[in-house]
Amino acid sequence: MRAGLLALALLAAAAPARAGSMAEAEAATSSRRDHTVPGVRDLPVRCRPGDIEYFAGRSMSEVFGADWPAHPAAARVATPPRITRDVVPQLRGDVAPDGATTVTAVLVGADGRPIAARVVCATAAALSTATARAAMRSEYTPATFDGVPAPSVTMLVRVHGRSDR
Repeated sequence: MRAGLLALALLAAAAPARAGSMAEAEAATSSRRDHTVPGVRDLPVRCRPGDIEYFAGRSMSEVFGADWPAHPAAARVATPPRITRDVVPQLRGDVAPDGATTVTAVLVGADGRPIAARVVCATAAALSTATARAAMRSEYTPATFDGVPAPSVTMLVRVHGRSDR
C-alpha cells in the first residue's frame, strides 16, 4: 500500500514537469516563429512531438531556396505577411480524423501573392496535398521591412474537421 502511494505521488510530481516540457516544445515549433525576425529563417524546422516532419533538420531558407531572398539586414521594423482570405481545403471524408493538424509554410511575394506552399508538419500524411493547394489559392498581405514590401514566410496552422469535407 505504501509503495503504491509512493509511486502515485512520484507520478503526480512528474506530471507538471512533463506538461511544462510539452509546452516548451510546442513554443519552439516552427509554427510559432515570426520569419521576419533576422536569423529565424535559418533555424531548423521543428514540429510537435509525434507529428510527421517533412523537412526535418532543414531550415526554411533551405525549404524555399533561392525563391526566398534574405531579408534586408538594416531593416528596423518588420511586419510579417498575413492571410486575408483563407481557402479551406476540401477533403474526402475518409482522409483524416477530425482534429488532424497541418502546418503549412507559405512563401508570400512582395506583391502579396503566394509563391510556394509547403506542408512542413502534419498529423496525417493524406492532408498535405489538399492543404498546400488551398494555401496557394488563399490571399495574403506581404511582409514589410521599414514599410517596403518584401517576400517572407507565414505559417498556417489548420485543424481539420467536418467543415473541410
